[in-house]
Amino acid sequence: MTETKFTPGPWEVSPVLPGYYEWVRNSDGHLVADCASMLPSEECVANAALISAAPDMYAALEHFTTMTRKAFISPEAVCFYMQKYARDIIAKARGEKR
Repeated sequence: MTETKFTPGPWEVSPVLPGYYEWVRNSDGHLVADCASMLPSEECVANAALISAAPDMYAALEHFTTMTRKAFISPEAVCFYMQKYARDIIAKARGEKR
C-alpha cells in the first residue's frame, strides 16, 4: 500500500470566530486548513466540518476496498458494517454530533 502524503487524522474543527473563521486542526493541534467568510456564514462552518471529515472518508474507502477483497466476508456483512461507518462519517462532515 502506498504511504499517504497528507496530514494524518483525526482532524477536528476549532472555531476561532464562529461563523466567520474556523480552523481545522489535527490531533497534535497543528493547523491543517482554515475557512474564512467576510459575513457570518453557516457555509463557513459547514466547509470546515466537511474538511475535518476528509481523513475519515479516506480511511473508510481504504477499509471498504480491503474488506471487499477478502473472500471470507459476506457481501451482506460488508454492506451492514459500511452503512454504519458511512453514516457516522457523513454526520461528522455535516457538523453533527454522534
